[in-house]
Amino acid sequence: MQITLVLLEFLAFVLVVVIFKSNKKRKILILTVIALVVFSHQFALVQKTTARLTATAYVTANYYDKDLKFHELEWLGPYGAYGVRFKDENGDIMGVQVISKKMPIVIIYDSLDQGP
Repeated sequence: MQITLVLLEFLAFVLVVVIFKSNKKRKILILTVIALVVFSHQFALVQKTTARLTATAYVTANYYDKDLKFHELEWLGPYGAYGVRFKDENGDIMGVQVISKKMPIVIIYDSLDQGP
């Protein structure tokens, strides 16, 4: 979860710098792209795709040596999160939970991370 939050903060900082250093046409283009991304996340297909990409990026960054492959994605209503499962070469399954439903970009649970 820490890596995801740091990445989001970095991307937000870069976006702010780019917008302020841009001319008027570029600012309009950047703000239009941001509005389209936010609007497109109202559709379930885009939400599921974002959850899968977020989980895949997290797993690749943290467990690149385990050769995990995407297995399944489902909405976990009681938790308000998407459950994304991965399978390794031995058939063992690990999972992560990605919140929120509209913009699923934050990992809140990792079954392999048994830290404090």
